[in-house]
Amino acid sequence: MQSIEYVTSRSLFQEQPIELAYLLDRPLRQPIKGVIAVIPRGAGAINLQRVNGKVVHEANAILFVTQADYFKRHGYAIAVLDKPADQPSLSVDFRRSLEHRQDMAAMLADLHRRFATTPIWLAGSDSAAVSVMHAARDLRQEINGAMLLGGDFDNLRSFDFSHVTSPVLLVHHQDDTCNYASFYEAVQIANTYRFDMARINGGQPASRHQACANDGLHAFNGRQRNVAETIVNWLEGRKPTDDTSTDPALFGVMNEHVVQVPAEHRPDHASIETTVFRPDGLGPFPLIVLNHGKPADIETMMREQKRWRPMAQITALVERGFAVAVPMRRGFGRSGGKVPPASCDIDTASLIDARDIHQVVSYFQSQSYVDRQRVVLMGQSAGGLASLAYASQAYTGVRAVINFSGGLRLHGGLAPCWPQSLYSAISRFGHEAHTPSLWFYSENDRLFPPDVAQSMYQQYRRAGGNAQFVALPPSSSDGHQFFVHDHNVPLWLPQVEHFLVDAGVLQPNISMLARNTLAVEATRP
Repeated sequence: MQSIEYVTSRSLFQEQPIELAYLLDRPLRQPIKGVIAVIPRGAGAINLQRVNGKVVHEANAILFVTQADYFKRHGYAIAVLDKPADQPSLSVDFRRSLEHRQDMAAMLADLHRRFATTPIWLAGSDSAAVSVMHAARDLRQEINGAMLLGGDFDNLRSFDFSHVTSPVLLVHHQDDTCNYASFYEAVQIANTYRFDMARINGGQPASRHQACANDGLHAFNGRQRNVAETIVNWLEGRKPTDDTSTDPALFGVMNEHVVQVPAEHRPDHASIETTVFRPDGLGPFPLIVLNHGKPADIETMMREQKRWRPMAQITALVERGFAVAVPMRRGFGRSGGKVPPASCDIDTASLIDARDIHQVVSYFQSQSYVDRQRVVLMGQSAGGLASLAYASQAYTGVRAVINFSGGLRLHGGLAPCWPQSLYSAISRFGHEAHTPSLWFYSENDRLFPPDVAQSMYQQYRRAGGNAQFVALPPSSSDGHQFFVHDHNVPLWLPQVEHFLVDAGVLQPNISMLARNTLAVEATRP
């Protein structure tokens, strides 16, 4: 039976307390064994209301709601907390906040009042994993355990799981390709903190460009009942039958794993955190080193320690036979060292980044599954510029550079020296270039509009650099993010394939040569 229940939150901390609503769905004809309290993912709104005496909501994409009949038959009630009225949506920052924990505590207190000594478990999927883990740490007396389904571990990288003492179950699809929900990371967390873990296989995938949607493997599409059965078994003391926690070597999608690339001849001894993807088999595979940009909010990126995992792009490259290494340069993710301070000396800053890339390239050239003579650098924004800086050095094995929206924009007090400082760096890299490069810039790039992009390209060519320029159509609201938008992969991938054939990295095949290169305008030297 579904009902809407109301509780008051934050009454001790502000003049106007918040009234919260939650959906309660409980068994009618049998004793209640326990309650599963669910925090919604995403914006967090289920828009609870009563229409003509009937409970209406938008929670039907939540697995615990779609499988409520199964849970109720086994004696479990389901409670789903709606978004508080004072929040437009449940941002990650709010999910980490004291106010949010007070809201969850208010619902839990009401559930304890209704169901006395009945155990209560907290559960969430996707971004709600942030809510659940912070509550499991701080509200440990109020819950009997926690469950994360397809958890957003990207936004939990700075969270200390060792402070969670309640039982925890992680449920994750082994083929989940959502950018922020790494199966590999789930396994590592389960291993490190002795959490229970259930690996889910099979089901119906969504399109590659909707990997995080509610109708794909990230949401266990086609396997929801299997997940419900796994959860009930765990609640009743039966461990998952396909438990990965005893296999610390288990890799994720496309053999994903993370290595800390050791420092070589560096005074700061800073290792570089690098995510690796590769095809099945022993190789050797050609290697692409994929280099991230530098967001405007660098401090937040450093604090949250996120890995960069553009999965649609990586999947396309691995499907074409590449191993892909994605390093987090110094100061980012869990790499050592510090991010170099911004300055007008863009060429020196980019060469520092290039040394980090060289540390990674050298390491992987020593791995048996990598073809050390077929290495490609690919980078977006500052990562593209760092790749061009690398190509200006006399390193061996790198056959090509692919630059997406490459450059470095200076702001504030450094603005007067830009773009001249950027052009100076580009000229130097072109003069000393040892490697052919392919450049992609969108018509509506807000950081490097067409006049700036063309000036960089012309100066690079005049200085002696071997480069091809591809002018891309506008992309969404800011073409600077062209590469990271999944739906753009078909626009750049054919150009990259042909370029790498010309560079001797890929062997041509009939299907590749026949593939339409789509409506992009290319300017070749």
